[in-house]
This record gives sequence, structure tokens and C-alpha cells, in this order.
Amino acid sequence: MVAPPPPACGAAGQPPCKLPPLVASITNVDPDPAGARITIAAGTADGVENGMRGSVLGVKGSSFTLSGCTAQKCNATVKAAVDDVRNSGEVKITR
Repeated sequence: MVAPPPPACGAAGQPPCKLPPLVASITNVDPDPAGARITIAAGTADGVENGMRGSVLGVKGSSFTLSGCTAQKCNATVKAAVDDVRNSGEVKITR
């Protein structure tokens, strides 16, 4: 009988497994001197946290860093036009 290969991630002594990106809805968009201040419908209960990075789907140059995360939502400031962010309505977060 052949032994199974050792786990590549998540086991003792191995790095944690990387989670796939998360797509979440934008629930609020406000103007900000840097572009747009957004609230997204994903929080710590969904596996996201302050400092994670993401971007607005379909909007070039719209990368951001999450802040103010609670169990249900997170905030971010995006260097993009408010209308472009509103028209997209979704973000992708790298976890």
C-alpha cells in the first residue's frame, strides 16, 4: 500500500492554505477626496479582515485595502470615479 502524500498546506509545520478570492457586493458608495469611499457586504464572519486587498470588478486602477471591518462589513477608499464604482456594484478580495 502506498502512503498518501503529505499535505501541502494547513497541516502542522506547513503553511496555511490560501483561500480563493471572495466576490462581495458594494452596499454604499460616498464621494471622497481620493475617489470613492465604499462599504462592502463582507466582514470577518466571511473570512476577510483589515489590511486585505481587493479591487472593484470592471474598474481599472481600483485597488484598495480593507479597513474598519466588522463581522458583517468592511470599508475601503478606492481611487476611482464614484459613478464607475456604483455601476460595478461588486469587489473581489484577495484572501
